[in-house]
Amino acid sequence: MKIALAQCQPKAGDVAYNSEQHRNWIRKAQKAGADLVVFPELSLTGYEPDLAAELAVELTDELWQSWQQLSDELTISFGMGMPIRMNEGIVIGLVLFQPQQPHRIYAKQYLHVDEEPYFVPGTVWDGYWAKHQLAFAICYEISVPAHAEQAVRNQAQLYLASVAKFENGIASSNARLAQLARTHRIHTMMVNAVGPADNGLCVGQTAVWDREGQVINQLGAKEEACLLLDTDTEAVTVLQ
Repeated sequence: MKIALAQCQPKAGDVAYNSEQHRNWIRKAQKAGADLVVFPELSLTGYEPDLAAELAVELTDELWQSWQQLSDELTISFGMGMPIRMNEGIVIGLVLFQPQQPHRIYAKQYLHVDEEPYFVPGTVWDGYWAKHQLAFAICYEISVPAHAEQAVRNQAQLYLASVAKFENGIASSNARLAQLARTHRIHTMMVNAVGPADNGLCVGQTAVWDREGQVINQLGAKEEACLLLDTDTEAVTVLQ
């Protein structure tokens, strides 16, 4: 399996612009042989909790139809971040598309305290693709031991975190994902954004760790680029 981690720079609240950038990265990754492309936390809106209530959509919204068509056309899967309006409130969603399959959502289950005024935690575990032994996490969840432990119980061998990390949090996130890789003997991955977000600055450093917790490859703090991991060979290439 080839997994692309798209380190992009969303514009705050500009879903149209961000969608076009997503499409460009999906097409580029597909040409490079990717099976799956994953974007940072809340990538379609930018990480802007203050805007969540205004920009949130339902999982049945018609806007998803064109994304499903793209998945079907290119025969590629992808996951994009978006605030999603559910019955219980607005969740931080990773909306997942597969060719010829209904789209679905992994909703962040463990919220940071700063997110609680804007979002509710997800209640359904739907963040695992058994076919590829892949589990998803969203940002703060990597610091909650129970989250990774659940993934391992589901026999995950790949643990992929979609995040919006600032300078004051990136070092601990890197260390945590290296530790999870060593502890559970799994590959871990992180895809972060770059640029302004929520009165801060996302600092990239999208990376892949091997089962020993060693970095296979890592992007810089400012560049828009994509890491492409071949899970069979552990080869990682950079797309720009």
